[in-house]
Amino acid sequence: MMETELYDLLSKEEKIIRSLIASAKLKQSVIIQNDYEALNNVNVNESSLLSELDNISRSQQKLVSKLFEINALKENGKPRILPILINEYKDIFNPNHLRKINELRLTVRDQVKILTGLNHQNRFMIEHASSLVKETISLLLKSRKTSLIDRKA
Repeated sequence: MMETELYDLLSKEEKIIRSLIASAKLKQSVIIQNDYEALNNVNVNESSLLSELDNISRSQQKLVSKLFEINALKENGKPRILPILINEYKDIFNPNHLRKINELRLTVRDQVKILTGLNHQNRFMIEHASSLVKETISLLLKSRKTSLIDRKA
């Protein structure tokens, strides 16, 4: 039964990460279009998704800890996390459920890599857009000062 609950939590996590990937892709187009209102909406949506992901992660951690306690598993100095539970104590899981859980866990890991890449691209785009704005303002201020000096002479 706990295996099913663990699989359900991983499924929810996977759906949220897929939504975050879609949101990160949308953010790229919004940044390119320079649409501040849409960017704000994307950020609000991402914040909500991240909050939901945090809740699911906490539930998953509680379940993993519960599995350690119920099965009287010794950590031997290792943290109570899902990969260790799966790798060290495979025998407590139904092999079919374990295969499904592992597949889903690997899918989540791959999606997190994709999301991380998109977030790095977005950060790069935002930093360069900000740099471009600063350079433009600096150039405008220099040209303005020059014209004021020329006017006095």
